[in-house]
Amino acid sequence: MTSLPASEALFHMSVKVLQRSKGRSTVAAAAYRAATVLTDSRTGREFDFRRKKHVIDSFILAPEGAPSWALDRAQLWNHVEAAERRKDAVCAREVEISIPRDLPRDRWREFVESVMKKYITAGAVCDVAIHAPKAADGQEQPHAHILMTPRRLDPSTESGFASVRNATLAAMFESGGRQGGERGSALKAERARVSDLINSLLREVDSGRRVDSRSYAARGLDREPEPQMGEQRMASVRRRRLHDRRTAVVSAFREHRKALNELQKVEEEMSQNRKGFPRLPTEEARTDYKSGLLRQRFPDFDPSPFASDINLVDVRRRDRIRIQCNDGGWVEVKGRRISTWGPDGQAAPLAAALAEDIGIDKGGFQHLKKSAAVRRNPSSRPVPLTEYAITSIADSWRERGYEDVTESHDGAWVSVAESRLHDTGDYVTVHGSLSDESIRALVEKAHDEWGAQLESHGPEEFRERLWLEAQRQDVAVIGYDASDALKQRWAAEVAQKAADEQILAGVRRVASEADLLIAAARGDLESVEKLDPDLKKFVSSYLDDNQRAELARQRPLDIVAELENWRAKGRAEAEHDPDALGSIARPAVEAAPTDEQRPT
Repeated sequence: MTSLPASEALFHMSVKVLQRSKGRSTVAAAAYRAATVLTDSRTGREFDFRRKKHVIDSFILAPEGAPSWALDRAQLWNHVEAAERRKDAVCAREVEISIPRDLPRDRWREFVESVMKKYITAGAVCDVAIHAPKAADGQEQPHAHILMTPRRLDPSTESGFASVRNATLAAMFESGGRQGGERGSALKAERARVSDLINSLLREVDSGRRVDSRSYAARGLDREPEPQMGEQRMASVRRRRLHDRRTAVVSAFREHRKALNELQKVEEEMSQNRKGFPRLPTEEARTDYKSGLLRQRFPDFDPSPFASDINLVDVRRRDRIRIQCNDGGWVEVKGRRISTWGPDGQAAPLAAALAEDIGIDKGGFQHLKKSAAVRRNPSSRPVPLTEYAITSIADSWRERGYEDVTESHDGAWVSVAESRLHDTGDYVTVHGSLSDESIRALVEKAHDEWGAQLESHGPEEFRERLWLEAQRQDVAVIGYDASDALKQRWAAEVAQKAADEQILAGVRRVASEADLLIAAARGDLESVEKLDPDLKKFVSSYLDDNQRAELARQRPLDIVAELENWRAKGRAEAEHDPDALGSIARPAVEAAPTDEQRPT
């Protein structure tokens, strides 16, 4: 298990030079990194590292038109050694770069080549070795070693290299002093370039992790950097099966980070599966936790400039994410659309930064303005918005069947269609469109919690629609005088409803008669007695046994249209022979088998 948060991948890039004055040999370094055997012609020493493990690949890339010896490892580095005559000469520059675990092995070389392309264009010959040793957690830790020649190729010289150092290549890593610029700025720029290449590949393989070349301090994160450990130190610890001082510190550091990651996973599950959100112990923990949630959804987004503005992050649904700022403003990202509501002070810049990260243009923005409000009448004493009060408000909405309810420090927010309702107990504001669903929800709230009365505030069109819905739910709207036209509209709706009820009652009666007629045809004498006299005469006297059997097989819906015709036939049958009454036989019922007849 990695000690990194779920949204981060390991990034390591170090640059160093191999100096002859420190006893370094580029031939030995190349042999070690490629796990091969090479002989240094200058000293006559042979370096055999063929027993070295974990070398996945090694290759050399050179500028176009390079001589064949430049692609042979032994000849290349012996030419380099011959070109450098000083005792303190820099014979090579090495760049070591980590490869994220989420990157498939078949794309490791592609990544390294994309990094080296800039160096080769500058005139360097690059000798690459890709290693994948076991890390402390037992998994592979792939990385690449790139040895670069410090001079350009020059066929006019005896050594094959230019007489002066490659200034273009040096400027990619060195700055300050004689090089000009701010000290360290060149290396920072190169690290940023490599991290961008890594993130581009991580996006291509659908990884949610990203790397960041900046330090924890530069990112505003309250974390201690982990001490570095080399391959040789780790190999020595594995051989001894005993930590030294540094590896013991790093091991404890990583175990601590793993525990924090597990804690964050538990907190994320809590936030996704419960009504509210976990209350974390410290402000630093809350900030880191919320930033982690944002990084998981938007791996390329840097939340650090907005971390102190965020109150909560709602990730309970996979198709969207909601963020509430400390000033009460909201940002919602759903697909290719960003919506905001409430105060714009902190929400607007956060939404703009997210839109730029995701690539959403202005057409994907939507701000839900405050459009109307209702309140209890008479208003009771304001209830402090304690955690218990907010939970009670939210639960009352859930009990009425509203599922998209979010608790926050300033009350409960309810999503109804395209509207957002902000409920603080005795006051509910509507943000966004005034849909029929949102108006119905407001009146339901008043009916259930405010003694079936309310006050309305908003445009006249909203107040008219609210008054009509209040009449339907038997809720009084205080302080609003409906116009005569509106009252006539309500009277017409009541009359239409009464007519619809009458029609529906007739439909129910006809359907019931059809059920009774079919049951009577099947021999149910109780149903026969419940039929009106005309249908009773029809089924018992007009029909013979075969016709009744045919009727018994019909569905109620199939015979509804024939009921009046059959009723007339029953009436005519009664007039023709008032005393005639056929018998309706019940279906034969077989006797239960005796014990002797039961099959074994």
